[in-house]
Amino acid sequence: MKSLPDVVILVGQPRELIAVKECIKLGIKTITILDTNCDPTLTDFFIPGNDDSIRSVELILNELTAAIVKGQNTK
Repeated sequence: MKSLPDVVILVGQPRELIAVKECIKLGIKTITILDTNCDPTLTDFFIPGNDDSIRSVELILNELTAAIVKGQNTK
């Protein structure tokens, strides 16, 4: 990577705690699929959902991807 990302999308916050702390340290905004075992204070934006369900994660990531692509096409 030539530069830091504007945002990081996290799935499975407890498993990705090192990435969460790194994003906080570097000032990178995070979007987290927030399950019952996650800490909402460690994320900037959250989407309540089941991060253990492949179908749930797939649905959420597809919607986020579509929104990102749509936003890039309007520039």
